[in-house]
Amino acid sequence: MLMTSDYSGRWYCIKNKWYPSVTTILNTYPKPELNYWLAKVGIDKANEISSRTAESGTKVHNAINHMIENPLSKLDINMWTIKEQHMINGFFQFMETYNAKILMTEMSMGSEKLNCAGTLDLIIEIPKKVGKIYPGIYVTDIKTTNNLYRTHEIQGVVYKHMYFENKGYPSKFKKKYDDGYKSALLWLKKDAKKKFFQFKEIPETCELDTFTACHYLWDDQYGYPTQPKLRNDCKLAPVSLNKFKDSISIPKTIPRAKLIKKDNSE
Repeated sequence: MLMTSDYSGRWYCIKNKWYPSVTTILNTYPKPELNYWLAKVGIDKANEISSRTAESGTKVHNAINHMIENPLSKLDINMWTIKEQHMINGFFQFMETYNAKILMTEMSMGSEKLNCAGTLDLIIEIPKKVGKIYPGIYVTDIKTTNNLYRTHEIQGVVYKHMYFENKGYPSKFKKKYDDGYKSALLWLKKDAKKKFFQFKEIPETCELDTFTACHYLWDDQYGYPTQPKLRNDCKLAPVSLNKFKDSISIPKTIPRAKLIKKDNSE
């Protein structure tokens, strides 16, 4: 599996077929708040902020994945800013609050039906009702943005259908949860005071129709491409294989106190 980008966006190559990424397709979705922000701060400043935010989000994702894969390892918390520590803390707060079990992490896959591909963050099992969240298997997308947007919800629903298309719904899940996969967003917050996360189930309504409409717009804008236009200097990056989990929970050996260090400078 390979990934690259061209003028139209990001692409995945899966089994010798190219698919545009879900986020690339959703770039055609109207974003009036983004246009207002660009006009307010200017293109150069916006690019600087976006780059810094994306880098921070990647650091948080990588830290969480490392701790899932190596739960007993010791990491220097000074590797992350205070706000990044808050978001990492939020992930473990979520795991403890919902007694969540991780079934899969970091899955790259494509959809023939929807003609797109993407990397799913988490498949988790929540065994019992907590607040408004019911038991079930959740296809979960982690967000580290300052806000949640409608495109995040659409992306989450598309990922759920993509996962079902590739993996089906095993009988072991049907016996416990007869309502199929659920889609959700795990929003890790950098500026909260106590609760550093929000877990939000996405009730499916018209998301697939909206995504299809965005796909038509993207196809029309770029001339119905079936593969990226690769330049001589274009890089093809390998995408890691899916990581399957055997229903693991985060061990208590990583208490939040070891991740967070108070700093009066912020």
